[in-house]
Amino acid sequence: MRTIVTILGLLSVSMMPASAQDKVLLETIEGMPTLDGVVLTYFPEGSHDRASEVQALMEDGVAYFDSTLEVELFVHVALLGPEEWKRLNTPPAPYSLFLPGVAAGPPHIMFLPAERGHALDSLVMKINRESASLQRMAPSSDELSLRYSALVGFHELGHVVARAYELEAPSSWFNEFLATFLAYAFLRDQSPQDARIWHEVTTSFVEEIEPTKIALEDIHSGVGVQNYLWYQGSLQVRVDEVYRRQGLAFISQLKSFFASPSSVGDSPDDFLHTLEGISPGFESWAKKYH
Repeated sequence: MRTIVTILGLLSVSMMPASAQDKVLLETIEGMPTLDGVVLTYFPEGSHDRASEVQALMEDGVAYFDSTLEVELFVHVALLGPEEWKRLNTPPAPYSLFLPGVAAGPPHIMFLPAERGHALDSLVMKINRESASLQRMAPSSDELSLRYSALVGFHELGHVVARAYELEAPSSWFNEFLATFLAYAFLRDQSPQDARIWHEVTTSFVEEIEPTKIALEDIHSGVGVQNYLWYQGSLQVRVDEVYRRQGLAFISQLKSFFASPSSVGDSPDDFLHTLEGISPGFESWAKKYH
């Protein structure tokens, strides 16, 4: 099975209707340099090396999910710098608010940062300065920040894989959980060093950030960059527990449950009970997020 993917970059325009979002994205990347390949990669002038790194990572991810889950993916990915980010926002927003994302498709459009200075950057560097284990894994804070922001692309790819595998979660927090689980499964299987970086940085968000909201259903309720990253760290804690117990088999078991909507349940509590049956521990974990 041949999978075709295009990679675009980091962007937060999820408030726009999908068609308007796609139109703005396409206008923004029109005329940008590209790298050909299974993953067509758009990038700003001066970011060729960064584009090559991200393209190689995402092509590995696409091949992995093609072989393990037999999903055919149609994704566009773009690397965006401050100027591209500015064109995507009216009025222009600072690059320091730029978080990764993926737009509706097909083809889906993934967004990753082309350079330093995005929303994750300063927080990742702070975590690195305070973590001896991370310092042993990454030669410098700069390199850790660049690597981590590239690894976020696997989370965005996870969203596309979940849709292609027909895992239609009944809650927004579980959509985020699934994307992170799929990203982590790839990293644990194919790049254990990157998996350690991903886990330590992401779970550190829980320690570094004081949340204003903690209810799982509020994850997409305009909580702000810092609180949103706290949610992602909290999800990663549970992702690691489930992966250690079941590995990628967890996704196959979800598939069989989701194939029968009546088995999932109608309420949030019903859904948690379903998850508890697939991987014990979900109900006790979720009690911390009310």
